[in-house]
Amino acid sequence: MSVFDDPGHFGRLWADSYDGTGNPDPVPAVDFLVERAGGGPVLELAIGTGRVALPLADPAGFDRDEQVQMRSVTEDSATIRLHQYDRTAQTFVRQTITFDREGVHLAPFAMRYCWPEQIDELADRAGLRLVERYADWHRQPFDATSTSHISVYRR
Repeated sequence: MSVFDDPGHFGRLWADSYDGTGNPDPVPAVDFLVERAGGGPVLELAIGTGRVALPLADPAGFDRDEQVQMRSVTEDSATIRLHQYDRTAQTFVRQTITFDREGVHLAPFAMRYCWPEQIDELADRAGLRLVERYADWHRQPFDATSTSHISVYRR
């Protein structure tokens, strides 16, 4: 089975480090979404561990993935990461290899990405229209040099 065919793959392997220090602070995203939603619903794609969604919703009704709590951090280890990009298929595959006292651990990660124009097309098919696009949560202008995007769609 390909890592692209297993919907639980990402959570099982990455839940323990998803909210680590290398990820952006969720506060600007929450502030942005609260302002835009105006008390209405928000759809967050790739919700991860809920670090953005939880402040927007009632945490009592949110069932976090149990894998987030089952992970532990290993000290005294060495990690190597290998990357492979396929621009035609729009895929990114990474293998993280960790060596520690207990042995060798493999943690593959795979992702298919879409360009903003492709996401716009998917949104259009779902009956949504693009109303705003920024380069980041701080509303920097989106242009050809942007490495990320925040797109707001409405019905």
